[in-house]
Amino acid sequence: MRRDRRPFDLGSVVLWIVPAIMLVAGVAIVPKGFPTAGSDGPVMCGDEVMGPGDSCRLEVSGSISINTYEELHAKQLAGHGWEPEAFGIGGAFLLIGLLGVAGVVYAYRRGRSGDGSR
Repeated sequence: MRRDRRPFDLGSVVLWIVPAIMLVAGVAIVPKGFPTAGSDGPVMCGDEVMGPGDSCRLEVSGSISINTYEELHAKQLAGHGWEPEAFGIGGAFLLIGLLGVAGVVYAYRRGRSGDGSR
């Protein structure tokens, strides 16, 4: 007895994989938008720990830079705040992925209920 098999349909595979990848990407990107704990470690000037009121004089390749403790501390904490771009991009991927997966599941269940194999 020969079973009637459905041929491999690349379109169906793509319909499952693309939304799933977008869903995973959205889940991975959205947390990048949350603020991270800044580097609360000591503020360093070369190999020495700085304290409030200190200044740091560094010479690199003939160029001298002088920074206060407060300036270096601000640089150390910079870039650790909210990232709205990550929320926007990640949220869009998440939404499209969720809608895509939900649409595929809905179409699959609707198709199965129509052939009496429910």
